[in-house]
Amino acid sequence: MKPVGLKPRRREKFSGEWARQTTGDAICSYPPEDLVIEEYGRFLKKKAKAILSEERVRVEPFTTSILDGIDIRETIRNWHRRKIFVRQADRLAGEVGALVVIFDEDRVDRYGYLT
Repeated sequence: MKPVGLKPRRREKFSGEWARQTTGDAICSYPPEDLVIEEYGRFLKKKAKAILSEERVRVEPFTTSILDGIDIRETIRNWHRRKIFVRQADRLAGEVGALVVIFDEDRVDRYGYLT
């Protein structure tokens, strides 16, 4: 099911049509590559949101409510106290907006075993 009003994604008329249009002299879009880059961007946004929401988790001893569930790792870590620990995750409001990816060049001597 797709929203009404959106145009369908264009397809190549013949294999390699879009690749032949690019000469490398100008900045232009190559749709098959764009699909991969856009999907990578969506993956990074999901990953960033997961990391941010994981940072907002609080762990506390069980008193009256299980909250968002039992934190097994913390409970085992503090087993000698004979207490159960629960976790409370604060929800993130909003979405991840602009995303900047910085690719650093590797140092020349980083991989000495490669020629």
